[in-house]
Amino acid sequence: MTPRTKRIVGKSLVVTIIAVVATFGLSFTARLALQMPIDWLSWVECTFIPILIGMPVSAYIFTQSETIQDTCDKLEKSHAALTEAHDRLTFVTSHDPMTGLLSRGGFMARMDRSRDEGECDTLLLIDPDHFSSINDRHGHSKGDEVLVRIAKALVYATRPGDSVGRLGGEEFGVFVARRAQRAGRYDCGEHPSAY
Repeated sequence: MTPRTKRIVGKSLVVTIIAVVATFGLSFTARLALQMPIDWLSWVECTFIPILIGMPVSAYIFTQSETIQDTCDKLEKSHAALTEAHDRLTFVTSHDPMTGLLSRGGFMARMDRSRDEGECDTLLLIDPDHFSSINDRHGHSKGDEVLVRIAKALVYATRPGDSVGRLGGEEFGVFVARRAQRAGRYDCGEHPSAY
């Protein structure tokens, strides 16, 4: 007998015993109040009717309850797995696989959100000089290594609120949030050299 079946049978037995005791109490109290005799048929009715009705009905109800609980548990696990897959997919689609920086699309989306909020931020475009000569002389694997090192240097040199992305090839972009610009000493449209 499985643990699930044991739980269902155990709960059904408890409910059936309660039903038998309640039936005896109600039936015998009513018979005594109405001055009716308590005969063998009363004992049979109070014993077998609750067993014949209570046991199958309670077993059905508890079986359905277990089934619903199992289904809810499976749905919860499926939802957690879908949420995790969605988060991974969102990360993969918005980040460059080699450098781990924002991809061009992710970087542009971040800039668009900032522009929609009316922020005055600074955009830096970085394009290392003579990068193709590294690929030509040392091979693409060394070129990839250089790109990863540039990405790490850009992340190290920026603040957590800034956005760093690989825009394509050896081109990088840094989106410096307004709050990081000289602690807000100048307004939109003003050049920092004025200070």
